[in-house]
Amino acid sequence: MSKVKPKHAFSDNVQFKDVLVLAQEEGVNSITLNVTEVDFIDSAALGMLMLLYSNTRKQQMRLFIKGASGQVAKILRLSKLDGLFELVG
Repeated sequence: MSKVKPKHAFSDNVQFKDVLVLAQEEGVNSITLNVTEVDFIDSAALGMLMLLYSNTRKQQMRLFIKGASGQVAKILRLSKLDGLFELVG
């Protein structure tokens, strides 16, 4: 499980790439992003999530987002991305 920082910026894109590469190397079949402490998400972060989603699908992995609440859950819902990602507790 990868924990995402409370304020996620585009410069953190490397973290997403590192998680995906590590998951591929380890042969895992799912990635869970823990966003419990994230209180703000912007369009750049949504774009990064979409890239991660696309890459996990290509690798036949499942992508879970854990702990989305408040503004983060609202943005995922308004952008209809809550239908793409598997949201868990």
